Formats: sequence, C-alpha cells, structure tokens
Amino acid sequence: MKNNSPIMICLLSFFSAIALSACAGPPGPPGPPGPAGSGNVTAFRHTRTAANECSPGAGLSTFSVLDHASLNGNSNAQVFVTALIGINAAHTNTNPNSNLLVVYTGSQPFGTCPAARWIVSGGDVATGAQYDVMVVNP
Repeated sequence: MKNNSPIMICLLSFFSAIALSACAGPPGPPGPPGPAGSGNVTAFRHTRTAANECSPGAGLSTFSVLDHASLNGNSNAQVFVTALIGINAAHTNTNPNSNLLVVYTGSQPFGTCPAARWIVSGGDVATGAQYDVMVVNP
C-alpha cells in the first residue's frame, strides 16, 4: 500500500536531503512575554579619542576612560568589554593577541586618569580604537 501522507513525504524528504515546502507546518501561537526588564543592563560602543586617553605616568598613554552615566562613580558595576577587530579598511586596528584590562580607579586619580572612573587598556591603544561595553548594575 502506498502512503502519500504529508508526514511520510516529510520524513522521506528529510532522509533524502530534499527540502519540500510541505514539511513546514503552520506557525504556532506566540509565546508568553518574557520577564519585565529591570533596566539594570546598559550597552554602548566606546571609541578611544585623544580626549579620553589617560596614563599612570608620563609618556604612558595606555588607558581610555569609559565615560558613561551607568559607570561613572559606580564601583559595583559589572563591566564587560570586547575590542572590535578589523573595523578599518586594512583590518589592522587591533592586536587580536592582546588581553584587555578593565579597572576602576577608586577614590583617588590614577596618574592622569580621573578618580571614580572605569578605564580600559590593552588591545588597540591607537586613537579610533573601538570597544563594545556592557554594564550590569546589581
């Protein structure tokens, strides 16, 4: 007996690697809404500029100040930083073998870096380097 039911056709199509539109069923009902956001997560892109560079000492411009309202003065923030790689035409804007260091300066300035700020170092330290930053506030 020959069985031409849609289920049998879909199974045969799956095993023979033939895609048939008959295998797709109607869309299901929408799912329940997710939990209400608490507004404790912020994401932004940081670009290193001459204006936000700072250093622990003379001639060591190795840090960039992450100046953002969700971070400034917030030592309890959980900060996640990812360097963007290959965003210029030559794909030479970062060192993919370098680790990033993200530090809170505390109540005192750190060289030329301001007090009570998060700073980032490592990767590409050239002007124009970019980082994706995600902040989670407890």
